[in-house]
Amino acid sequence: KGLRALLANINGSAEVDAALAVRPDDAAMRFAAALIAAADQRSKDYATHVRVARQGANRDRLLALNLHQIAN
Repeated sequence: KGLRALLANINGSAEVDAALAVRPDDAAMRFAAALIAAADQRSKDYATHVRVARQGANRDRLLALNLHQIAN
């Protein structure tokens, strides 16, 4: 219950957008943004985030191991 209550007041999409404004080429943040865009059914944003995440996966082992979570 505690975690749900804490997260209920947070807009994850806005938080990720703010992080991307600071670090637009961060592949791991793009991965997170792709997951959010998929959940929000924003296909154009999703495709962009997936492309950047895949391009940066060779520099981030954890990201590379989780790329199967996103399609395309």
